Amino acid sequence: PSGFEPFPPQAEFPDCAPLQSWGRQLGLINGTNGGDKRGWCCSQDAIEYFSCAATRNNTIWRVTSITIVNAELAGILPESLSRLTELLRLDLRCNQLQGTIAPSWSRLVKLKTLALFSNQIEGSLPASLSELTQLTSLLVQMNKLSGSLSGNLSFLTKLTHLSVHTNRLSGTIPVALS
Repeated sequence: PSGFEPFPPQAEFPDCAPLQSWGRQLGLINGTNGGDKRGWCCSQDAIEYFSCAATRNNTIWRVTSITIVNAELAGILPESLSRLTELLRLDLRCNQLQGTIAPSWSRLVKLKTLALFSNQIEGSLPASLSELTQLTSLLVQMNKLSGSLSGNLSFLTKLTHLSVHTNRLSGTIPVALS
């Protein structure tokens, strides 16, 4: 693809391990792909699946954005994404992803956009999401989420877009969110 920038030979990619693990789980890669130190997530092969923007601090490159939209991905939402602590945007909308939103995703404290709508995600929205204080968009509509919205979400003072319709949620919207 055009615009693929070669990385300096001394570059380090600490965020590749969680993405490689998830890529294997989804069957997108096998044990032989991405054998160089960049890892599969930072190779040209991954551009097809992951749109990863990275920021450079000297020679350390960190993943700041993942966009996999309408790719018919089927699998479990990986807890390992919580290790991508520089992530600003996670957009996995319009796939067939299952499982729950891991409470450990609260480690993504720089996250501004979480778009998981139109999947098959179950369980409740973890109260720990209230720790994502930079979040401006939480888009989880058209899933199988259940339970009620936590009043803790009122701690998301930068939240401007909240969409939870077409789930199995019950109860009322916390006053602070209305």
